[in-house]
Amino acid sequence: MLKSAGLFSIFLIFCVLALPAKDTFSPYTRADEVPQSANALWKGYDSKAEPLEVKVHHEWKEGGVISRLVSFKVGTFKGAGARIAAYYCFPENGKKNPAF
Repeated sequence: MLKSAGLFSIFLIFCVLALPAKDTFSPYTRADEVPQSANALWKGYDSKAEPLEVKVHHEWKEGGVISRLVSFKVGTFKGAGARIAAYYCFPENGKKNPAF
């Protein structure tokens, strides 16, 4: 009895893990659904609905500038998390400086 209960528990866990994740955005199916402005594109989007899951992959200092290679989650697409990578740079002195 215990063995079958354990196997059933494992089966349930795999079933739950196999459930598709809800996508952040749904694809457009008709041309008239495509937003015609930036405001229309982001209408109803909740930027705090999913965590960003920011990761710092590399950081270095050179010439008074701190640079970081970071990535962050931008949503779920086709059941998988999608990430964007970017460089984040700022002055080491912490003062207001011209953009670079």
